[in-house]
Amino acid sequence: MNDHPKKIIVDFGMLAAATLFCFCFVGFRIVYAGRTGYIYLFWNLFLAWIPLLFAIAAEHFYNKKKPSSGFLIFGFFWMLFFPNAPYIVTDFSHLRVSLSIPLWFDVVMIASFAGTGILLGLCSLQIMGRLTLQKFGAFWSWLFVVISSLLAGFGIYLGRYLRWNSWDVLLNPGQLFQDISNRILQPLSYPQTWFISFLFAALVISSFLIFTHFCEYRHRKKN
Repeated sequence: MNDHPKKIIVDFGMLAAATLFCFCFVGFRIVYAGRTGYIYLFWNLFLAWIPLLFAIAAEHFYNKKKPSSGFLIFGFFWMLFFPNAPYIVTDFSHLRVSLSIPLWFDVVMIASFAGTGILLGLCSLQIMGRLTLQKFGAFWSWLFVVISSLLAGFGIYLGRYLRWNSWDVLLNPGQLFQDISNRILQPLSYPQTWFISFLFAALVISSFLIFTHFCEYRHRKKN
């Protein structure tokens, strides 16, 4: 019996349970404080799920030997939406002292969303990295992970500081391209861009190294 589908179901269920736990946090806060603050976390965590779904779809086309266009399309959209997963970490910038609820509660609440978002992103990166490993080998797989992490860090900067969204690549490509090209062609004029980008890229890479280590440890222990 192939255990791969069973593993996907179990992992998917655990991620869904973590998501439900996060939603309960916000729901409790709304009832307790009588305010709808932080409700945007629902949307941000929804966006964090999208790259995982695209990665699963890309893997489906890869394994089923479907036309390569399907794999490339889902792979492209995975890369486009991947920054949304670790992006939730930046929601800590919204923390404010409130008289209606303790600050530590909001810290734990945002941390649960950020942790789930990062985990969703790491799962999707692991899938795409594994496909690259199967196709091109270990060196290109790790290079893919590093490049994806750098692009994710840059995407987080674009989203948090310039307020661009993933779909603006299709809806407003001209202005987005201008903002990106300015920072690439004149890097010394935008030190904050590269500091933030490399900072979050380091977060993704270090998290992925820890994540893959524990996944390999669990696999060795099972065998």
